[in-house]
Amino acid sequence: MIEAYYVAAFWTPRQETLDECTSRTYSYMSYLAKLDYKLTRWFDVGKTKKQFDLKREVKVVPNFIREFLLKGQNHNDKGEVIERLGFSLSMWDGIDQEEGTALRINCGSYSLSNRCILNLPSKGPVAERMIDKSLLISVMENTITSWEPDWAFVQSDKYRSTIRVPRHGGPYIGWMLYLSKQRGAVPPLPPPTRVEPVRNLGSLIILTEERFTADNPAHVELAAKVQDILEKAGLLGPLR
Repeated sequence: MIEAYYVAAFWTPRQETLDECTSRTYSYMSYLAKLDYKLTRWFDVGKTKKQFDLKREVKVVPNFIREFLLKGQNHNDKGEVIERLGFSLSMWDGIDQEEGTALRINCGSYSLSNRCILNLPSKGPVAERMIDKSLLISVMENTITSWEPDWAFVQSDKYRSTIRVPRHGGPYIGWMLYLSKQRGAVPPLPPPTRVEPVRNLGSLIILTEERFTADNPAHVELAAKVQDILEKAGLLGPLR
């Protein structure tokens, strides 16, 4: 099984206007484009994979982002907008299978939680370049400052499949884990784990300096220890 990585952020229901969501999305995507050329060009996915269309480019400018966020609104059976569900945007880079990148954003919902999920390539030279600690720290910091989430992480789907994922929507450990300051202070953690502040928003926990993998027993053992410490400190409860 190929170990595919993704960066995800989650936050509680938060009512925001179209302008606010456009501003946050633009800030997030424009900074991504500065980190790697792979993150510069996006195409609208539509509601289903059958709607993939390379003609529907999502240009990283506010007007285009605003348009696609509007298209991503949910409607009831009468065709009326369901405002409480906010706005959404699903994109990909036009490359199929393991070498592609995808991005899903849900924001402005005040009845359901919101999220931003960036799926990274899992094979090929681009994956080797992008699944890099320094680059992913920058992606995480951008994610945190753009969206101000309750929690966020860098995770691999292979590792996720081996652990118990909480049903309450709260955080669980990955290669990197961000916890907002509302969750409380992060206690001392075993080396080589380190904790870095992200402005005045919260703390970024980085488990390993090398790439974290589900096939490395030492990594898995460390993750379990850190998870246990954070749980006992009361930092991993439901979304806040």
